[in-house]
Amino acid sequence: AVICINKMDISSVEEIDDVASLYCSVGYRLILTSITTGQGTAELRKTLKGNTTVLAGPSGTGKSSFLNYINPKLSLET
Repeated sequence: AVICINKMDISSVEEIDDVASLYCSVGYRLILTSITTGQGTAELRKTLKGNTTVLAGPSGTGKSSFLNYINPKLSLET
């Protein structure tokens, strides 16, 4: 399983380190992304290609932005 942490462009290193260490310690692979800057998006796209994927997270975490990045024809409101 892979966990994507989005909005790296507005997250502090301390916040990410705390979360990353927790999930990595139990065996999850993390991909850190920012749809705004493009960070990690190529890796995430490659990882998801050909797989069944679930996007989950609270409002404002970038799910619609990511879907628009993958398929611009969607034009989802963000």
